[in-house]
Amino acid sequence: MEDRLIFDARYLVGIGQIDREHQKLFELADKIYDCLVVDVIVPMKEIRAAITELIEYTKIHFANEEQLMRSSDYPDLEEHRGLHAYLISRIEDFEKSVERGEQVTPVDAYEFLCEWLGDHIRDKDKNFGEYSSHREEQGSGVRP
Repeated sequence: MEDRLIFDARYLVGIGQIDREHQKLFELADKIYDCLVVDVIVPMKEIRAAITELIEYTKIHFANEEQLMRSSDYPDLEEHRGLHAYLISRIEDFEKSVERGEQVTPVDAYEFLCEWLGDHIRDKDKNFGEYSSHREEQGSGVRP
């Protein structure tokens, strides 16, 4: 399994609200990681609870992020919305597999999440941060 995903300057997009929410997503991913690396077996209900909390917060974050994009007329909003829907769908599929008792491991979800979240923030969300910064310089950006 990959190392723990650590929130640091590489993941800052320059919009306070989004940066705080991304940091919270990393903290929630850490809960899943902690379930995987402890020396004792963690009950599946704790793993499910961690995944559910991550899904719920991710939906809140995505709604907030998309609202900021809408309010600043971000031209790539629809593409971004599609990427968000894809992540939610993948995590929910994993959650359903766990609920059905299928042989899936939280490692699979964690590794997917680390790869997707890291790449998405460093690429797509940073693009929005740059767009917003440019608009702010022109007097119409978002800096909550």
